[in-house]
Amino acid sequence: KSSAASDVYKRQGCSRMICWMRWEPCLPKTGAEQGDDPIKKRNASFPLDLCYTGAIQNTTICRKGSVSFMVPALEKIIAESDHIVFFGGAGVSTESGIPDFRSVDGLYHQQFAYPPETMLSHSFYEAHPAEFFDFYRTKMIALNAKPNRCHTKLAELERAGKLDAVVTQNIDGLHQAAGSQRVFELHGSVHRNICQSCGAVYSAEWICSREHEDAAGVPVCPACGGRIKPDVVLYEEPLDEHVLTGAVAAIAA
Repeated sequence: KSSAASDVYKRQGCSRMICWMRWEPCLPKTGAEQGDDPIKKRNASFPLDLCYTGAIQNTTICRKGSVSFMVPALEKIIAESDHIVFFGGAGVSTESGIPDFRSVDGLYHQQFAYPPETMLSHSFYEAHPAEFFDFYRTKMIALNAKPNRCHTKLAELERAGKLDAVVTQNIDGLHQAAGSQRVFELHGSVHRNICQSCGAVYSAEWICSREHEDAAGVPVCPACGGRIKPDVVLYEEPLDEHVLTGAVAAIAA
């Protein structure tokens, strides 16, 4: 059974303890701190060839400019697996032009009137709907983004019967656009925007068209005049129980 690489690291441990500082299976020090060459360190219980940190170190220290040595080991695991579950997040969509949150160019490092963590909270949505939807339209919705090779490859693996499901933290809908059928969206989707009064569902395109808004620029339901809320999990909100249960079942199967 294959799931997210991070889950495998957590279960099997990583001798480097650079990426996964808080995981007890890791050794207390990095290879560099122990006086060893980190490239030659081979005592990780997880295959070193799949260690992303090792790949970055290899690129930096050896000037090879490539992490291609990871590929054969990963291809072998995929070839020998028939029930893969992919667990991904923001890094999957950065190649599609959608910024992540915590990298140097991510949303959390950009300057706004309020911190992004605040604007993406339920209380901010309730108290400042105009500012919330301005941020939502301009920073959370990416209508021109297209699936990249990661999205399309996962869809290919599903069609080939190798991949059982995709579990994603992304809200951009690019896995479905690439052709993936069984996708568990832990944080929801910008492509579903729901009237809190009548339950009508509106697309991201409708939100961006700004055809039905009040004087403050807040979308309102054309059917009943109710307030619209994105079907996105905001800070202070729980994950959808049905989606979470499905994702856990897919990984455990």
